[in-house]
Amino acid sequence: MKKKILCVIFLMLALVCVLASCGHEHVFGEWKTTKEATCIAEGIETRTCECGESETRPLSAKGHTDGEWITDKEANCTEDGSKHQICSVCEATIKTEIVTKLGHTDGEWITDKEANCTEDGSKHQICSVCEATIKTESIVANGHNFGDWYIVQEATCAVSGKKERVCECTVKETVSYSVEHPSEFISATKSNDDYIATWHCPTCGVNFDKEFAPITATCSVYNLYISTYATIIWQINASGGIGDYSYTIHMYEQSYAGSTNYTLRETWNNETNPIFAYNKSNTNQLYSIGYVFRITISDSVGSVTYEYWFDNYLNSHPSQTYIYTAYTLR
Repeated sequence: MKKKILCVIFLMLALVCVLASCGHEHVFGEWKTTKEATCIAEGIETRTCECGESETRPLSAKGHTDGEWITDKEANCTEDGSKHQICSVCEATIKTEIVTKLGHTDGEWITDKEANCTEDGSKHQICSVCEATIKTESIVANGHNFGDWYIVQEATCAVSGKKERVCECTVKETVSYSVEHPSEFISATKSNDDYIATWHCPTCGVNFDKEFAPITATCSVYNLYISTYATIIWQINASGGIGDYSYTIHMYEQSYAGSTNYTLRETWNNETNPIFAYNKSNTNQLYSIGYVFRITISDSVGSVTYEYWFDNYLNSHPSQTYIYTAYTLR
């Protein structure tokens, strides 16, 4: 038995030596997939020679294919959410991401405390999604809404009166008030640089003094040319004094251009309108000679006189625009 086995082994070794000595070259067929590759695992390809010898090589893993995103946790106003992406082939999770919180959305304002006349109120704003409070603010106090004043105690010349008004919240405001004396002018005097007027109240019989300002004025002069004649217009703007004003105007005209002599050309007495007009038919003369306007402004107790100098074309004299006398009491 042992001899038979030894013979078989010897024959096989001989056959191998024969084949090796013959120099056989494999002729392989086409590569065939013997194990499919997956997303993460390699596959195998195999090819076989006609002698039965075969060889293999690996197939690369295919890798994942991006599929849908699946929300794991919804984001809300204050908290982040999360999501993951799966492979469309094997459904394995291939990515995870944070879904940023949404933040609040401005909603309505709700009044917590109404403001009143003296106290602030308050209000808060809620999120229109989650209804959480997102802002708080003060409502400024309204302040009193008073009605009309009504007299509680009538005032007289000598005694102050009282008047009141009431707010919607029932708060009452009371103030004193006084009335002017119904007065009749008696006289005016000057003490140093102060002008004092004495008045008499026929109701209470009291005489009282009040300081007043003397008359002051400015004068504007214009010329208006129309065809063959021109109009000189001047306007007096006065303030101070006592009572209504009256105006006396003397207009002096230069004898000829360059002359130092002025002739009284026109006089207006006791005028009450502060705007005057003088028509001049000889326009050439108007534009070649100078004028002086002497204006006296009077009130109930005194007067003041101004002189305005104008050269030709009614331009103010460069060195002598006007001169005036001080306010004088009568």
